[in-house]
Amino acid sequence: MSKVLLTGFSSFGVVVSNPSQRLVEYYSQNPPSSVTLDAVVLPVVWTELRRSLIDLITKASPDYVLMLGVAASRNYWSVETRAKNVAGNIPDALGTYPESSILDLHGNEIENVTLPVDALITAISAAGLPAQSSNDAGSYLCNAALYRGLQIGRQMDIPTGFLHIPADQETYAQDNPELACFTFDQHMKALEASFEVLQ
Repeated sequence: MSKVLLTGFSSFGVVVSNPSQRLVEYYSQNPPSSVTLDAVVLPVVWTELRRSLIDLITKASPDYVLMLGVAASRNYWSVETRAKNVAGNIPDALGTYPESSILDLHGNEIENVTLPVDALITAISAAGLPAQSSNDAGSYLCNAALYRGLQIGRQMDIPTGFLHIPADQETYAQDNPELACFTFDQHMKALEASFEVLQ
């Protein structure tokens, strides 16, 4: 049985309840049957992210790293294909801005995802949920986590990837009818399908 390190993010800004955090917390208490799981919530803090990931991945020594984050403007599950060596001038949960617009001055411009993107899309779609590939993980902490995770994964030979999930009914303080919202049960269904790919 494969060992998977599953990460999500805590709340930030208008995201008062991050579904990626709730998924991590749920599976910490209710482990899936298809994989062995380490599930950890990452801080939405620029200065803490790199060290947190190095410590987590080194300690867990997983077969796969699967990261989660919320992409509230999307109405489908996004299987990211790459991360960029950029940091947007966006404050984190503590109101702190990144020290540089580049994540790693000596790093590659692009780090490509090493999880099976097509297989994940097929599995989530087969579960009755919309899924697409994405070549833009943004310029916030999700992209930074993926970039750093891919760097570490390459050094340790650990396939690594990222799923961006849409909002659900608890994501915002008030419902936003302009955004398509999944239920938390649907998020669980999509994640269970992903675990099956990685087993």
